[in-house]
Amino acid sequence: MRNLLFKIVLFFANIFFVSSIFAQEINIEEEKNKQKLFELGVTANFEKSISYFDKNGKVQVTDTIYYQKEGDSTVAYYPYTTDKARRNYVLDVSVYNPLTNYFLKQLTVELPFSYYSIKEQFTNDSAVLARKYTRNEDSRYEFDGLGFDLSLFRINTKYIDFDIFTKLYIPFYKYESLSDSTEDIMYNKKIELGREKEFALASNVRAKISKFRFGIEGIYQMRAGDFTDRILSKLYLAFSNVKNTEIYTNLNYIYSLGEYQEKYKVSQWRTTLYERYFDAEVGFKIAFTENWVADIAYAVKIWGENTPARNNIRLNLAYVFTK
Repeated sequence: MRNLLFKIVLFFANIFFVSSIFAQEINIEEEKNKQKLFELGVTANFEKSISYFDKNGKVQVTDTIYYQKEGDSTVAYYPYTTDKARRNYVLDVSVYNPLTNYFLKQLTVELPFSYYSIKEQFTNDSAVLARKYTRNEDSRYEFDGLGFDLSLFRINTKYIDFDIFTKLYIPFYKYESLSDSTEDIMYNKKIELGREKEFALASNVRAKISKFRFGIEGIYQMRAGDFTDRILSKLYLAFSNVKNTEIYTNLNYIYSLGEYQEKYKVSQWRTTLYERYFDAEVGFKIAFTENWVADIAYAVKIWGENTPARNNIRLNLAYVFTK
């Protein structure tokens, strides 16, 4: 996984090196005094997870379940692996308020659609060691919910950007079985990957110095049901040597509040109720014209507690309407 991350970083570095050499050919002239009206974007996320971090922060590839297989007369502990893949597509529309420069400047509405697939395999059985076979697999398509982002107060200057905003998530695909334990979910062969209502307050600040940009972001996220509240923090670093291009990295730390309980035990079969983790993302952004913007990024979870160890590729394309 880390080797793949290194290759992607090297790939982005090569792009930037070539872009720097041919800067005069690819420079895109910026038109002044253009005002944003709307923005329409499509994002694709491709996520894969085959292991997890346990409550002590150790990576676990296999787990065990106390299980009586069909046709077997005994109950025993069996090791198993769970492979989970998720493809997520998000359509988002942003509306910019032309009547103010600071308050209620931007509203974004997000509609995510996901495809989930899970395959659970025992690594051996009591009769033939090392035999691997599928015990259970499932998949589903789902409109996940509706997200709203509202900028409450924003200041943009030559060197500093500051934003206070709020986020609201209303699930269509709801987490239904709040009392199910990990074993219950596995025995019943149920995917419980829905979410509950979420509300968040957040702020970020970014600074621009020469060709470099850096910033920090903090979010307090309140979640309904059995989901614990979380604090999400981000450190943002970016470099731009060619006009309308940027290579960047995001360092994210997510911290669930409260104490770990056994009912929170991580499972690939359900949305994680309680987790703490650190992940890193590297990306490349380019504006082909003043209207078309593309973004590609790769993220990997470096460390965590009670959380899936996943990696993610994100692609984004947006069109900005101006006047």
